[in-house]
Amino acid sequence: TQLQSAQAALATSQQELSTLKSSYEALKAAPPKAAEEDIFATIGASETEDSERLQKELAAQKEHVVALETFSKQLQDQNGQLREMIASQHAESAKTIEGLQAHVTDLGTRNAALATEVSKLESTSEAT
Repeated sequence: TQLQSAQAALATSQQELSTLKSSYEALKAAPPKAAEEDIFATIGASETEDSERLQKELAAQKEHVVALETFSKQLQDQNGQLREMIASQHAESAKTIEGLQAHVTDLGTRNAALATEVSKLESTSEAT
């Protein structure tokens, strides 16, 4: 009878063990709701962190673009100023060249007049 009782207890224990193993396998295959929520919370937090990081990177890139646009505008302004300066200097140079050409022409006319005067004086001097 003790043997039969022990065998019955063993059979009951084995049955309970089998039931526990089945429950464990079922739980392993499908996580409980709380575990799923933890997983989704972790994924959501990760997505939020990624989103925040990407938003910060985008904001930094936008700032960089604004800085580049500002720099480009400054270069365009400076380029315009340089063009104006070059045009002004070109106009001044043209006036200076015109003035010098007029002066050279005047000197050429004076030189010709002096040469004529010298010729006349030489002729008069030889005649006397």
